[in-house]
Amino acid sequence: MFDILLRFRVHKYFFLCDIRRMYRNILITPEQRSLQNILWRDSPQEPISCLQLQTVSYGLRSSSFLATRCLYELAIRYKDEFPLGSKAILQSSYVDDIVQSHNDLDTIINIKRQLIDLLSLGSFNLHKWCANNSAILSDIPTEKQQHSDELEFQKEIKTLGLKFNVNNDSFQFAPMLEQPATTKRQILSFISQFFDPLGLAGPLFVQAKEIMQSLWISKVGWDSAPPPEILTKWQEFYSSLTRMQPLTIKRNVCLDNQTNAELVGFSDSSAKAYGCAIYLRSTDKNGKISMSLICSKSRITPLNSNLSMPRLELNAALLLAKTMARVYDSLKDELQIQNVYLHSDSQVVLAWLKTNPIKLNAYVANRIKLMQQLTNNYLWSYIKTDQNPADCLSRGVSPCDLMQHPLWFNGPKFMLDPDYKFTEFNYEAVKCNLPEIKVVSGDLNEGGPVCAASLKVNSVVGNIITKYSSISKAQRVLAYVQRFISNLKKTRSEQIKCNYLTYSELNQALLLIIKHEQMKYFSSNIKRLQEGKQTESSLKGLNPFLDADGLIRVGGRLQHSALPYAHKHQIILPNDSYVTQLIVKNEHVILLP
Repeated sequence: MFDILLRFRVHKYFFLCDIRRMYRNILITPEQRSLQNILWRDSPQEPISCLQLQTVSYGLRSSSFLATRCLYELAIRYKDEFPLGSKAILQSSYVDDIVQSHNDLDTIINIKRQLIDLLSLGSFNLHKWCANNSAILSDIPTEKQQHSDELEFQKEIKTLGLKFNVNNDSFQFAPMLEQPATTKRQILSFISQFFDPLGLAGPLFVQAKEIMQSLWISKVGWDSAPPPEILTKWQEFYSSLTRMQPLTIKRNVCLDNQTNAELVGFSDSSAKAYGCAIYLRSTDKNGKISMSLICSKSRITPLNSNLSMPRLELNAALLLAKTMARVYDSLKDELQIQNVYLHSDSQVVLAWLKTNPIKLNAYVANRIKLMQQLTNNYLWSYIKTDQNPADCLSRGVSPCDLMQHPLWFNGPKFMLDPDYKFTEFNYEAVKCNLPEIKVVSGDLNEGGPVCAASLKVNSVVGNIITKYSSISKAQRVLAYVQRFISNLKKTRSEQIKCNYLTYSELNQALLLIIKHEQMKYFSSNIKRLQEGKQTESSLKGLNPFLDADGLIRVGGRLQHSALPYAHKHQIILPNDSYVTQLIVKNEHVILLP
């Protein structure tokens, strides 16, 4: 839905429609229909009848998937015959709703015709048509349009759960005000009615989320009144909603005769919340510049975590990086995006982005590494807090003030200047006092001791590897060596480990062995990755990166999946390494039937 709505906002012409009785047009395989039998009788005196539903049923967990999968199959089978209609089904449909836009009038009319013909092959009929140009609906019967002779034309309709005004081509946001809620159940029920997948009214929802968090922490009963301080805050928020004028947000964020398009993102955090906002900066052939909010994301700060302000700012910047990557992927085929610019008002975070993750503590290093991957081709800049639109998300804005807010909907005014140039952040002034830098024993300015220690460790690991013909044996010996060294460093008051080896100790030993082999075979690649450069060897196709432990792992699109980290980013092993042979041999022995 998020991607569909994004694409819906970047073209001049549009049409909306939905598939009439979509579920009822899909037959279930005869072998499966017995699973939809219903036993029924009108009275206890009548015999029981068996009714069988032969089409997709409403209310089943699988229903939406089955219907969507049928549409997908239809689009794939006839993509060569109906290329525009197939693309519309794959990219612009959500269950039975179709939301399509395009800058060329003839093209969108052709999309409509192909869509009708393609769906008719699956016995699907489209109705509730509406558009912002009468030529699009010229051949659509009146009874199939959103309005008819019997019904007065509705100015506001619902598309993908959002109120949309067809006349002025804009989204409408106005809360459904009822009797003031006074219990936890009523308050949460009211807040859950807010629906804003693009985050266009994000600052309002931040305040609502804060109240929701406070309610859960208070642990009051569902039908009990919240504590006085929470109830007061809720009443003030509700009172402000009643005075708020409906928000009207234009759908099309692009200029006519647009020649240049840029994505501009902002992130910010406070002790209560953090978030990001993304804008489309458009330039037409006359040099006119427009900036419009296209989406935002926000998160409430967890109360059970003692995160420092730099870490909160880092989480906000990471949210921006993830959101911008998704926005860019959704719009890159719709617009010619020349540049992407990202902004933060935290100089510490911007300096971290220019720091090798190996030098940072694990919490920061993992996030910085991901951000560097996601925003490798983007430019990060510094922006003052009072000029940062994302500040509206981190601190919230009163419902009465949001519509007239100078920053939220159009971004900083100085970016509307045609002569404004985006500049990269210069981190030289803050890099010397950065927090979260790993503490290394010894003087870092005297490289000798550190290098010597590294050489000794590598020598020990190398000797162990060559001494044993079993990876598990070498792993356990090295784990005991590491424990012995750890025990030597402990004071008398600290407990010395002398029991069985733990999984963590064995895993650390294995990682150290693999790291030794990678240093032996991939030293030039590691050096380039440490310098922030891409590899030039055969590893390049794997999009390699260094993790927080200095190990080379596979990058790529799996990073967006829900798989565990080790599955998404496998450790790369040298092909000719003795260790690789031992690992493969060990797995064969374990899995031998």
